Amino acid sequence: MSGAYELARGAPEMNKVRNMLASPSPSTDHANTFIERLALQSLSTGAVRCLSSLVTEWNFFLSILCLLASAAYALILLTYTKHFFWDVDFYAAVVRAMNLGHSPYDNAWLMSDPSSAYSNGFVYPPAIALLFDHIQWIFISHSGRALLICFLFLSWLAIPYFLAGRPKRPISKDYLWIWSLYLALFGFAGVRLLAVGNIAALLFAALTITIGIAIERRDYRPFWIVLLICSFIKPYFLGFLIFPAALDRQYWQSALLVASLASLYATNYFLEPQLFTEYLAQLSAQQSHLSNIGISFFTLASSITRLLIKAPSLSTAISIVIHLWFVAVIFLISIAVTGRTNRSRRFDSLCCWLFLSGFLISPRLFDYDLALIAVPFALLVRDLVVRRQSGAGVAIAMASVSLFFTRIPAGIPLQLSDWSPTFLIAGIWLGTAVDFLASDSNAEQCPQCGLVPLDCSPTAPQVSAR
Repeated sequence: MSGAYELARGAPEMNKVRNMLASPSPSTDHANTFIERLALQSLSTGAVRCLSSLVTEWNFFLSILCLLASAAYALILLTYTKHFFWDVDFYAAVVRAMNLGHSPYDNAWLMSDPSSAYSNGFVYPPAIALLFDHIQWIFISHSGRALLICFLFLSWLAIPYFLAGRPKRPISKDYLWIWSLYLALFGFAGVRLLAVGNIAALLFAALTITIGIAIERRDYRPFWIVLLICSFIKPYFLGFLIFPAALDRQYWQSALLVASLASLYATNYFLEPQLFTEYLAQLSAQQSHLSNIGISFFTLASSITRLLIKAPSLSTAISIVIHLWFVAVIFLISIAVTGRTNRSRRFDSLCCWLFLSGFLISPRLFDYDLALIAVPFALLVRDLVVRRQSGAGVAIAMASVSLFFTRIPAGIPLQLSDWSPTFLIAGIWLGTAVDFLASDSNAEQCPQCGLVPLDCSPTAPQVSAR
């Protein structure tokens, strides 16, 4: 009993000890509070620094994100198609058809070739078909194909380099930003330009280089030659005549190039009358299937007129008239914009804007064609955001039209959402034009030349095309 009594007597003391151990001392409270504050402060400091770096280096992180997305898209394409450079295989199929006595415009035979699965027919003039036949080793032999792919790859690399003004430091954050936009904008147009393997990459690179030479040196001789060759292969390249016509008012020279191109096309008939007839029939067949000529405003006008007018010939004629009217409007606005400024005021933005003008004029616009205007488009968007003038509101209003095309009634056999990139480009183009005209109209003009004093001053600094 005495032991139990002592145990019961000592229970309160044990409870006190237990409570003292359970409840920390004031010094322990201070230590825990210090550790918690230190940890929270470190975490908050790290979060603030991370957010600050995201804000200050947003273009770098966005570039990395776009590059990763582009790499993922390229991997998906490779998984689906099993290989790249589909049009190189198609060119080889055309050459094989000619070797066997078939026409290069024989779509039935070409589509029976497994390598023609991703093509819609040969749409180059007969002279180009004969040229392919004479240099067929480039498309058939392994060494020739490797050489052609190397040239395509180098041209693909050269396009953003020259569009960015030949930067002295190609390995930089700014150039990384340019590259990410080139690859990722407009549904990964830059990735598709390389994956398709179309000779458009060669033509784009040649035009970009010669346009830069013409702008910097005011020497259009290389440009005329390259544009004549490119337009003979793909006639819609004639839209780039807006550069000499709008910048330096070379109307007669531009008209002479169009006449020279018409004469060269006439030689196709004298070389191969039968092939030329088949070539025209091929172009007509492409016109009947609008998906083969892309997402230009001409295809939009053709699609709408076909829904309203059942006669094919009449709807086509109306579409051509609408497109010619559209080309005239763009040309007149370009003349008005370039007439209010010259090479000493926002000339980089003006050249980017003219690039967009040349593409809007084009009646044929594929997804990989948009790779050439990804960089000018992004630079114009940045210019509108920085300046915050009235043109930004116009651009947003015009570009938002594409949002109305996301959902259309199921009964309408027309996917208007396909033209969303086109309206987005047109919105930025129109907003920049308004910005140019509004800013120049607010400036005091010189009574002699009609330009603002900064432009007509003999001491005004000259800005290069970079």
